[in-house]
Amino acid sequence: MYSRARNRSALVNSLDSEILGSMRDANQPINLPTVKVARYNSADVQDNPKCQKGTRIGVLSRITAWATDPTSEPLFWLFGPAGTGKSTIARTLPDALKNEVSVAAGYFFKRGDKVRNGTARFFPTIAAQLAETSPSFKAELRKSLEGLENDVIETTALEDQLQILLWEPLSQLRADGGIPTWVVIIDALDECERPGHICRILLSSQLQHLDNVRLRVLLTSRYVVPIISAFEDLGERSTYRSLSLHDEFSKETKADITAFLEVSFTDIKKRRKISKPWPDPEDLNRVVHLATTPKPLFIYAATICRVVERGKEGTSPVDRLKRWLDKSSSHASQQDYQLTQMYETALDEIWSDINLNDGERELLQEILRSLVLLATPLPPRCLAKLLGKEVDDVNYLLSYLHAVLDIPEMSDSPVEIVHKSFSDYLLRQEGTGMGSFRVDAAATHAMLASKCIDRMKKEDGLEYDMCKLREPGKLRDSIKKEIINVRIPLDLEYASVNWAYHMQHSGPGNPYEDKACKFLQKHFLHWLESLSLLHKLPAGITSVRMLLNDVKVCL
Repeated sequence: MYSRARNRSALVNSLDSEILGSMRDANQPINLPTVKVARYNSADVQDNPKCQKGTRIGVLSRITAWATDPTSEPLFWLFGPAGTGKSTIARTLPDALKNEVSVAAGYFFKRGDKVRNGTARFFPTIAAQLAETSPSFKAELRKSLEGLENDVIETTALEDQLQILLWEPLSQLRADGGIPTWVVIIDALDECERPGHICRILLSSQLQHLDNVRLRVLLTSRYVVPIISAFEDLGERSTYRSLSLHDEFSKETKADITAFLEVSFTDIKKRRKISKPWPDPEDLNRVVHLATTPKPLFIYAATICRVVERGKEGTSPVDRLKRWLDKSSSHASQQDYQLTQMYETALDEIWSDINLNDGERELLQEILRSLVLLATPLPPRCLAKLLGKEVDDVNYLLSYLHAVLDIPEMSDSPVEIVHKSFSDYLLRQEGTGMGSFRVDAAATHAMLASKCIDRMKKEDGLEYDMCKLREPGKLRDSIKKEIINVRIPLDLEYASVNWAYHMQHSGPGNPYEDKACKFLQKHFLHWLESLSLLHKLPAGITSVRMLLNDVKVCL
């Protein structure tokens, strides 16, 4: 009797232990290789502007109706030219839908950001967000990933990622409380660095065949050939809805831009304590015309407000607005010219400043060209150290660029270009106007590769035993992150991770290939050690292959 009771007690304890173990496992995070800053609710995304209250009502209502209709298509493609406000709408959508359906996940591509414009971590990032939305999905995802190493997923074909990370977990969900609707937002698909992968991303439309969850995917992009072709290739496999933002909502957008400018100028007037009536109605009408002709562009309206409020010191917003209108061409009748005129006027405002000497102008050009082609954005202090310049000099010159750059108030936050159309403008090979700011992509990548190598070779750069531990056998994961951050600051981390990327994009005949060879001969193992400490060793393997095959650097 006692023996039976003891056995029963042991069995109960065993079951309790197993249940508790399962509960602990269920609560453990799933460590997928994700891009956190690309998530729809990341600070990097949400800190950017959203639609002003009372604007874009028509398009937001159209998207809401699609998302809440059980019979609607699985894909909604919102497209339009640069500057029409597609990303702003995408950022606003979670707020617009919060009382209707759940925005479960999102991925915001970003040109010029090597981390965010790739596809290797696209599906893992979506899956990780769905796991946070639904505990049931998280449990099924954990089962689907059993036996797979985390770093394997990132190198798996996108079709297989879709199967493992989305199809299998979603197909096993139980729809006990009715079929839920989950909205996924994919913004700026045209900024994906792998156009050939766009078709594979659209394969997510196959999830429409699931009968236990209703998935709705909103995609925004420019109207460009790779995306047009990708939707055509879908054929009869999936239906989708498309909306041309600049064609179907042109009148509403013009009215919204007018309202935006009126509110913005009223706020500027209040903040700058302008007592007289301003702006003159005729001047306001002219600004509205420039911002809406031939197409309504929110980026034009936003840029002119930034210039007027944050322009040169010693001048008032009233003078800056007058100068903008004086310099702006009155014959902006071609769509391509509209953005060109805007950026040339903004840059001319900077370049004509009599307080800048030749050395400062040269550094200003170098800063701007670097910002356009950095693999990932950097804070001002790190940018200065990477370029080998004084921090105060860089901060001073950045203050001239508020019209086209987001200059952070916090010193550790990165400097970013306000809108991707500015990068496009600077990288164009043809055109008139501010030729001093035109960016030669290959030459700039070569310059950045050289700067990265110089940074790694400095006295406080790469060396044996980076963390000064004097314990050769110490495991990487046992080294405190604080120690690694001190020994490998952000600018050195950038140089270590991205110098080969800049070498690759500098084109044939890079003048710094010999410099790269000499660096590797002395610091190859030190470089691998730094990448290992940063958990970026796979990037080093990729870089070595690229250096051998594409750049022909001798190792």
